[in-house]
Parts: sequence; C-alpha cells; structure tokens
Amino acid sequence: MTIVISIAAVSGGGKTTLTNGLLQSLSDSAALYFDEIDFQKAPDNLTAWVDAGGDLNEWGMEPLIEKIEKELNQAGAPAYLILDYPFSYLQEEVAQTIHHSFYLDTPLDIAMARRVLRDQEYRDIGSVMKELQHYLRDSRRAYLHMEQTVKLNADYVLDGTKNPDDLVAEVMTCLKNKSQSQS
Repeated sequence: MTIVISIAAVSGGGKTTLTNGLLQSLSDSAALYFDEIDFQKAPDNLTAWVDAGGDLNEWGMEPLIEKIEKELNQAGAPAYLILDYPFSYLQEEVAQTIHHSFYLDTPLDIAMARRVLRDQEYRDIGSVMKELQHYLRDSRRAYLHMEQTVKLNADYVLDGTKNPDDLVAEVMTCLKNKSQSQS
C-alpha cells in the first residue's frame, strides 16, 4: 500500500523544498506538484474566492485526483506518494487519499520574501512594489485564510523557518512514530 503524504503551506512556505527533501530521503517515493497541474475549474481570483467562503469543493480537482489514482494503481506503485499540495484535508476527494498531512507554519513575511526571491517575474523594483501592494491590498487575506483553515486540519504543524534538512528529519520521525504506534 502506498502511503500518501500531503505537504501544505502558503505560497513561499516551503512545500516544494520539503517535498524534494523527502523524495531524497524516502526510498521508493514519488511526488505530485499542485503548481504543475492544469486545473480547468479553478478560481480566477483567489482573493475573491476566499472572500466568498473559500470552498475547495468548488475546484475541479479531477486532474489531481487522476494523477493520484494513476500513481496508486500502477504496477510497482511507490511506497510513498508526496503531494506538494496547499490544502491538506480540506478538499473531500483529495482528503480521502491522504494518510498524513503536514503543514509548514511559515511566517507570512518570510513566505512573501521567499516568493519575491524565487519568482522570476520580479526582476525590477517596480514589479516587486506592485506585488507587495497587491499582497497588502488583496492576497494577504488568502494567506490568512490558509492559516485559519488548512493549518487547523493538518495532522502535524511544523515550523516553516527551520532548516529544510531538519524539517525532513522531523517528518521522517513523525512517520516512523506513527508506523510504530500502528504496529
């Protein structure tokens, strides 16, 4: 049986870094990255969607669910499937596949700084200023919504400011302890 692990956080919270670290540490593992999936039924404006209640069941998660099922049902399915997926258990169909959900609790200023440093679209001070203004005016509400919903529904909350290697070790310990308690 494949163990499905969800890694959730706000944008810039460290999901991909932790996912990639776990891929290196968990032999026989695979990963799916939310940002690489083409969702045909997704909100155009995340802030407006959050302001309207942020119901994840409004999203068309079929492309993600199909990829999960393909990984789980293939011959030689991996022992671990890691989902770089921001919503933990909040979307019903995806939640049914998850065995462990980790939320990276990353302060919003650090997440924003990581996004600006990571994203190539912020090449000049004008684009950085525009993004920061948008964050303060609109998108911060979406970040806060995640802290108030996703974080509360995760099995484990990790300190998103920790060194990535320490976070991988912490997840590995949680998985080992959970496995031993079920034996």
